[in-house]
Amino acid sequence: MPRVESGFGERLRGWFVTSGAGRAWAAWRDLTAGAAAYWRWRRNRRHERAARSTRNQPAASRPTAQQTPKTIAVLGTGTLGAPVARRLAEAGFAVRAWNRTGARAEPLRTHGVAVCASAAEAATGADALVTLLRDGQVVAEVCAGGALEALPAGALWLQMSSVGVRDCERLRELAERHGVTYIDAPVLGSREPAERGELVVLASGPEAAQARANPLFAPLAARVLWLGEAGAGSRLKVVVNGWLVALVANLAETLALASALDVDHGVLLELLAQTPVGSPYAGIKGELMRSRSYPVSFALDLAAKDLELVTEARELLALDGHLADATRKLFEQAKEAGLGSFDLSAVYEVCAPAGERRDLRAPPSGVGVHTHVQLRGDGAEPRSPGRAETAEAGRDDAPPPGTLAL
Repeated sequence: MPRVESGFGERLRGWFVTSGAGRAWAAWRDLTAGAAAYWRWRRNRRHERAARSTRNQPAASRPTAQQTPKTIAVLGTGTLGAPVARRLAEAGFAVRAWNRTGARAEPLRTHGVAVCASAAEAATGADALVTLLRDGQVVAEVCAGGALEALPAGALWLQMSSVGVRDCERLRELAERHGVTYIDAPVLGSREPAERGELVVLASGPEAAQARANPLFAPLAARVLWLGEAGAGSRLKVVVNGWLVALVANLAETLALASALDVDHGVLLELLAQTPVGSPYAGIKGELMRSRSYPVSFALDLAAKDLELVTEARELLALDGHLADATRKLFEQAKEAGLGSFDLSAVYEVCAPAGERRDLRAPPSGVGVHTHVQLRGDGAEPRSPGRAETAEAGRDDAPPPGTLAL
C-alpha cells in the first residue's frame, strides 16, 4: 500500500497526545466529566429522597389533615364529578377540581370551585380527595402520579368511581402505601340525582373514618349505606350493575318482540312499571326506547365497561355467567354500531326488528327525560313513573320530597 503522508496538523496532534502536557489535559478532561456525572447523580438522588419522604415520613412529622375536612380535591368533573364538586362548594367546603380535559372543569369556577392545572396541585394540602374517573386504571395512574403524595398524612380518599373488585383492592393498597385513609364509596345514580344531591352511596372503610366522611356525603346523597371494610361497596356495585344492565338488555329485546307481535308499547310499559311483575326502572328506560330518544343519563360505553367488571369478578371466582356473557356481547355490538355516547337504553337500536332499526351517530340534544321513583320505607309498592316526564334540558324540575330520580 502506498504510504499516506500526514499533514502538519495531524503530526502536531499526534505529538501533543503522546506528550506529558497532552496526557495531563486528558486526565483533567476525564476528571471533570466524572465530577459532573457525580454531581448530577447526587442531585437526582436528593430529589428522589425528597419525593419518597413526602409519602413515607411518619404521621408525626408530616402535615396532618383536619379531623373535620374543610378543603376537598375533586379529580374528574364529568357526568358525576361536576355536580359533586358544585354541591360540595355550595355546602361551604373549599373545593379544588381537576379534569384531564381542563375545559370541562372551567364552568365550575362560577360556583366557587378552584380549577387546577394538575391533580397534584388540586390535592396539595387537601383534607380529603374525591375521585370520579372512568375506571380503576385511570384512577391509579392519576393518584400515583402525584395526587396521593401531595395529601397530608391521614387525609381521606373517597374513591367514588366504579372500579370493580380487583382494582378496588389495588387502590386500597396504594392508599396504605401513601398513608391516607381509603373509603371505597361507589354510587348509585346518574346526572339528575347527582345534581339534586340524591345519590345513594355504597360506602365501606374504617369505622373510625365514618364520622369524618359523612359530612362530605351529606350534600351529595339521599342515603349512605355503610357496608363494612373497604371493598364491600365495590362488590355490591358490581352486583347491582350486573343486574341493572341485564334488565335493560332484556327490556330492549322484550320491546322488540312486542313490536314484531304488534303489541302496544304503552300498554306493556304501564304493565311493567305498575305491577309486581315489572320494575320502575323498566318504565324509565322503556319510555326512552319507545320514543327512540336517548339523552345520556348512564352512557352505554360505561355500561359496557361495567359489564367487563362483572365478567372479571365472575372469572376471579370461577363462576359461570351465561346471561352476563350474552348481555356483554350485546352491548359490545351496540358500541360497534356507534351507540357508546348515548344512554344505555340505546341498546334497543340493535334489538329492534330489522325494518325499524336506525343508524344513530350523535347523541340528541335539547331534551332530557326525568323520571321519579318513590322511595318507600314502609314496605308499600313504589310509585310508578307512568309516562316519563319530559322537560327542556337544564330546567329545574326537582321531584317531590322523598323521591329519587334515576
